[in-house]
Amino acid sequence: MSTSIPAGEKHALLIGINRYPNLLDTQQLKGCVNDALQLRSVLVERFGFSSDGIDLLSDEEATRDSILAALQGLACKVGPGDVVVVGYSGHGSRGRTEEKSTGSFETIVPYDSGRGSHPNRDILDDEIHEWLLAMAALTPNLTLVFDSCFSAGITRDPFEEGIRQIPPGILRPAGGDRGSRDATRETSGWRTLGGRYTLIASCRADEVSREVQIDQGEGQPLHHGALTYFLCEEIRRAGRNASSRDIFERAAAKVTASFSTQHPLLEGARDREPFGPRVFDTMRFLPIRSRLGNQAVLAGGAAHGLTVGSEWDVYPQGTHEVTPEAPRLGRLKVRSVQAVTADVDIEEDEPASPRPLEPGDRAVEANHDYGEMRLVVEICGPPAAGEALDAVESRIKETLLLRPAAPHEKGHVRVYLVLPRTEVRDGDPAPRLGAIQSPLWAVVGADGHLLAPPLFAENEGALARLIEALEIRARLQLTLRIENPAQDSVLRDRIEVNLLRWKNREWVPAEPEDGGLVRFRNHEPFDLQVLNHTRKPVYVHVLDLGLSGRIELLYPVDGAFDELQPGRHLLLSEAQGKDFLFYIPEILPFENPGGNVEGIQHLKVLATVDRSDFSLLVQDGVKYLASQPGGRPFKPPLPLEQLLTAAMTGKAKGGTRETSPVSTSLVDDWTSVTRSVLIQR
Repeated sequence: MSTSIPAGEKHALLIGINRYPNLLDTQQLKGCVNDALQLRSVLVERFGFSSDGIDLLSDEEATRDSILAALQGLACKVGPGDVVVVGYSGHGSRGRTEEKSTGSFETIVPYDSGRGSHPNRDILDDEIHEWLLAMAALTPNLTLVFDSCFSAGITRDPFEEGIRQIPPGILRPAGGDRGSRDATRETSGWRTLGGRYTLIASCRADEVSREVQIDQGEGQPLHHGALTYFLCEEIRRAGRNASSRDIFERAAAKVTASFSTQHPLLEGARDREPFGPRVFDTMRFLPIRSRLGNQAVLAGGAAHGLTVGSEWDVYPQGTHEVTPEAPRLGRLKVRSVQAVTADVDIEEDEPASPRPLEPGDRAVEANHDYGEMRLVVEICGPPAAGEALDAVESRIKETLLLRPAAPHEKGHVRVYLVLPRTEVRDGDPAPRLGAIQSPLWAVVGADGHLLAPPLFAENEGALARLIEALEIRARLQLTLRIENPAQDSVLRDRIEVNLLRWKNREWVPAEPEDGGLVRFRNHEPFDLQVLNHTRKPVYVHVLDLGLSGRIELLYPVDGAFDELQPGRHLLLSEAQGKDFLFYIPEILPFENPGGNVEGIQHLKVLATVDRSDFSLLVQDGVKYLASQPGGRPFKPPLPLEQLLTAAMTGKAKGGTRETSPVSTSLVDDWTSVTRSVLIQR
């Protein structure tokens, strides 16, 4: 299925620069003007653009002033719903301003820009971004094709040529000081445009963009940017219902096959018709990266929520929707998960499928295995403390939320028994504790910081308190992991959550900074806005997962079951009748209570179509009401409640310590949205 955003006129600005009079002979290019001409041909022949609606700037026509004037002219004539394409083929670079406090900028390099004794007249990404904001306010049908790169300081072999990158320089653009990308900046790059544009870039930020040489059979060979050449080639071959993502995946595979260190990028509205207004309703999927025999690699891993044991159905590349008519090629089972990839076993190749599974095919999750819900704990200490260490291991085995790490297994946390010391030496456990006078139990995270207050090992009850601290950490981490994998969930991506900060006497969106996280100061006020974009009422619950391991229910009031109606929004402070502050407990950091510290706090919003009691998450166990308000009868635990039971008690379905795969066809529809914040004191 697809939907159309009303389209008006079609406009394009295409820029191709081969010759740079203010750069070295070795920095001249050959295929950029060809890129602009090829893209113009595709727009006219395939997408119905008028030649009069396409502005082409090449070589000496593409000065800084000319490019900026053309962008401004485009903004002046574009109307609501118009289709706009901007293509740039030429050098890219990075730069910095003369002020020491400012950061670096990505740039495109116009014809009249230079380095050394020649003035740097590069066009900053900030300048392009300002133009993009104005364009995105007029039309969502905006496509950018950038066949250049921004990598700097890369040492190249003399054999390498046709690389579209030049070294950075001091920026003195004619427009004057454009400001700096510092902590006070509210927006950065093009991220804030969301789905109102499609960007196709030739490579990652740390890579270079290359040219290909096409043999014409006679005369001079033809040069093109690798991305533009393969992209236009795939556009000409594609069917009417191919999305930008469909075409890009095939073109990107050919670019990387030609240049193994160049990986093109696609972001924004990826499932829109290329250079057009239609938007395809595309299923969520992961592509198969490679296949060898009965094993394959999926292009998604722990960062994507994959878990060992989950099962995935596979459909051909280009499939937008799973329907009875969609050809199912086979089924995969996840064997191991890395950060951004997963190794899978091909459990079956569908006998009736038109062909075997191959790279580029699309995998859709069929059954999600939440795996073992326990926190894995390493136990370390001197050999002489064997009895005490054995006692900890024994107590850990008794709890359903924890388990001791197997030999050579890396745990989620590590427990140390630290003996008295007068100084800290290299290799000492928990070095942030410094010198200590009595044996201590210390719980340390992967970043080396304490996750709980140190405990005097000789005190009565120390072992029980140690296990309690580990269980608190387990509940925190497992609550963070809970999410609904159902592809058919009507709530998925339709519950909008906005974190707000108080600025200039009003609530404004809290924007992430360059590090990718929203930053707040200790005791700084915040608010949370939740919008229901579905067609059914939902129950909203807001959990605060604090730095100390605390899990607090911020909304609703305990026992309340307030529905958020379709199209309406909830503002946390108004709903609860009080203000909220981010707060770092004085007990932190555990190594030096009350000292300077920063950490990540999480706000997790759970939305359900059925009533659920999330106050259970802050208690020792899970309980179910025999009847609910309004006389609703007791019913068996729903899938979400099963997961909460496992997270809070370690008890999964059937009373085992592991959960069974949860079918993605859920009666109890629900979703979760997490907002993470870096708090500083």
